[in-house]
Amino acid sequence: MATRNGEAGQLHEHTANVAIADWLKEVGRGWIPSAERTRMLVGSTGRPDIVIRQGNRTPVVIETEFGSPAVGDAVARLGNTLRGQTEPISQVIALGLDERCQQDDRAALL
Repeated sequence: MATRNGEAGQLHEHTANVAIADWLKEVGRGWIPSAERTRMLVGSTGRPDIVIRQGNRTPVVIETEFGSPAVGDAVARLGNTLRGQTEPISQVIALGLDERCQQDDRAALL
């Protein structure tokens, strides 16, 4: 994967989130994951890193961070409401990615 400065293997969080969402789509039965979509939270310009929907079940939000756990971001999502949902977010996963993963490309991350 090439970056702006032409070096390979510089994985950005956005690319990692999209790769993780694609992988979740493959392994989850009936899961509909989406990554990095704007305007997903009601009344907020922020966006969850990954949202997984499955039928009528409560959506699950995954917050990712390189180098440190995403606990703060995950906790901040609790109680917010996703567009198209009436129930507040009650299930959030904080996913800390090892800083060494930033040197990987998408295939190596997966």
